Amino acid sequence: MAEIYTGFMFSGLTMLEKKNGITGKVAINRFISNRFFRAALAPLFVIEIALIVLYFSINAYNDNQTKGTLQTISKSHLQEIATDQADKISEQLSSVTSLGHVLQEETERFFKTPESFPVPVEPSVFDFASNGVYYKLNNNGGSSLFYAALFPIGDEEKKKAKESEALDHIYRHLYESNKNIVAIYFNTFDSMNRYYPFIEDCYKQFPRDMNIPEYNFYYLADANHNPDRKVVWTEAYLDPAGKGWMMSCIVPVYKGDFLEGVAGIDITIDKFINNIIRLKLPWDAKAFLVDSRGTIMAMPTEVERVFGLTELHKYVYAGQVQQDTFKPEEFNLLASKIPGMAQTVSSLMKKQNNVEDVVINSAPYFLSQATVAEADWKLFVLADKNKILAPALRLEKNSQRIGFMAIGVMILFYWLYFVYLFRNTGRMSTQLAKPIVAIVEASSRLARGDYNTQLADCGVEELDVLSSSFETMAQELQHLYADLESRVDERTAQLAATNDELKNFVYIASHDLREPLRKISAFGNMVQKSLAGKITGDDAENIGFMIDGANRMTQMIEGLLAYSRVSAKAQSAETVNLNDIVKQLRELELSVLLEEKHTTIDIPQPLPEVDIDPVQIRQLMQNLIANGMKYQAKGNVPQITLTSKPAVDGMVRIEITDNGIGIKPEFQQAIFIMFKRLHSKNEYEGTGIGLAVCKKIVERHGGQIGVESEPDKGSTFWFTLPVAKKPAVLASAATR
Repeated sequence: MAEIYTGFMFSGLTMLEKKNGITGKVAINRFISNRFFRAALAPLFVIEIALIVLYFSINAYNDNQTKGTLQTISKSHLQEIATDQADKISEQLSSVTSLGHVLQEETERFFKTPESFPVPVEPSVFDFASNGVYYKLNNNGGSSLFYAALFPIGDEEKKKAKESEALDHIYRHLYESNKNIVAIYFNTFDSMNRYYPFIEDCYKQFPRDMNIPEYNFYYLADANHNPDRKVVWTEAYLDPAGKGWMMSCIVPVYKGDFLEGVAGIDITIDKFINNIIRLKLPWDAKAFLVDSRGTIMAMPTEVERVFGLTELHKYVYAGQVQQDTFKPEEFNLLASKIPGMAQTVSSLMKKQNNVEDVVINSAPYFLSQATVAEADWKLFVLADKNKILAPALRLEKNSQRIGFMAIGVMILFYWLYFVYLFRNTGRMSTQLAKPIVAIVEASSRLARGDYNTQLADCGVEELDVLSSSFETMAQELQHLYADLESRVDERTAQLAATNDELKNFVYIASHDLREPLRKISAFGNMVQKSLAGKITGDDAENIGFMIDGANRMTQMIEGLLAYSRVSAKAQSAETVNLNDIVKQLRELELSVLLEEKHTTIDIPQPLPEVDIDPVQIRQLMQNLIANGMKYQAKGNVPQITLTSKPAVDGMVRIEITDNGIGIKPEFQQAIFIMFKRLHSKNEYEGTGIGLAVCKKIVERHGGQIGVESEPDKGSTFWFTLPVAKKPAVLASAATR
């Protein structure tokens, strides 16, 4: 009764702990302290956390709104900047375009009325160079002249070269009228080139067989490419005259419907960058110029670093320029390898103006563009998004810094508050826990049979009542326990006597039954022999039934006696080698049956040593091996295999496998029940007691028994036994 009460007390405490969210066992003073801390600190902590979360949430919302507003304003401003600068570029190009119209008109007027143009005061000197080029030798303040050796140079060509000197004063005036212009030229259909300012030894600069109509600054203005005979701007190309990378404003020159040639005004990229692109823009934004094909025409150093390019400001000529040379493919943004850049630029170029977000080398940017109407170019403005959002980011960092400072102050406050609570709750919990701990200790002594449970008063009314009730209960338990012990002793003696009487009854009944059954069987055999041939039919059959029934009854009684002996107290356990038991069964109990059935017993690996009652385990293994030989299909040679493997809790699993008829799944549990048979006596002999005896033996050893089987595929009977605690060297397995 004391043990029952103690278990009840601990169960009650465990339920209390689970109810209050405590998963492990804790001392009562710790429990009181924890609950007090939770009640005192948790609400304040939750409120503080809520306020901090609210603070950071509001700041995050305000930061996002500020960033959004800044982005909207900056995008609008960048678009205005791009549009304004594009208009300025367009105006400057327009001024050059106007000069191109003048160049076109004056050159065409020259071809119509060459006599109306004055000839230079200082005469020009022309001659053939060593490579066959006809060129101008002296610099008289006018243009250089180059006549390629591609066609024969006759009097007509020489006359055109000399008379076209009258155009030099127009070229000079146009050149001096705009600081962006670096050269003015006129190229004819028969590869004559007039170039201002003068180039010394120009026959060395150009290829001797230069076919001018094949160059972009010529064919872009021909009838196929420019049927309207308007001013055309080229993309960036390498100037054959040695001026490096440039762009040209070109115009066709017609005499009637015949294209005499193409006149052009050159602007170098370096000049264009110095005069237009290096703009002072807000947020350190940078502008760069792109042609209609997406190729960067001009860009400052900062944009070069962003795109990983180097602007072609100058070009070192290793030789003459034999053909059109344009900027490399890496300058084409529509073929950019920067993720997403080609798609973004393609989208922007389809629009008049727009702003997009782009990421270049993991850095965010705003990319704004506007159309340079005069030349159908695009002016892009690239701004670092982080620089634009810098004020918002600084505000965000300051807000976060304030929030973290608040968290630090809160932690300091809670630490001081915690120290204060710890000291006070410790004293209070100790005062409350002391009488409860005394009751728990008294319960432990009560469980050990010590009924001296006097408890001191603590001054807390409810706890004092509990202590008094506990003392009363302990006294009552002492009386009840003494009465219970006497009743248990009395009942135990009665059960022992009844058990002895039952054992004696079973033994006497079985012994007394076996004697008359042996006489019935013996006299039946004598009658059957003496009347052999004298009686037939039912009489002879009835005598056979009588003898068979007596024999079967004898077998059943033998089985019952065996079951009774197993149920009795077993012998003390011995360490036994199972290989030795199998060897003895082969040589003694099963030797005749093994020989008759031609049976082989295979033990692939030695069986272990176990702590067992050797007599019972020998009977167990004999029954299972004999069953494996008995329940076979007709004509089948039995094969028995014994194996072992470790099991849990210090047990070993022994398996006895046969190649017999098998057992259906629905009968695999029923076969261990007393008198349960699956076959008639005509099919297979037996009493239905053997497996029940086996089950009882295994259970007496603390093990389990079972079967794994499929019909027509044999059966594996398994059972578990305790492994020997100090095993000796295992005997070798018996061979087949």
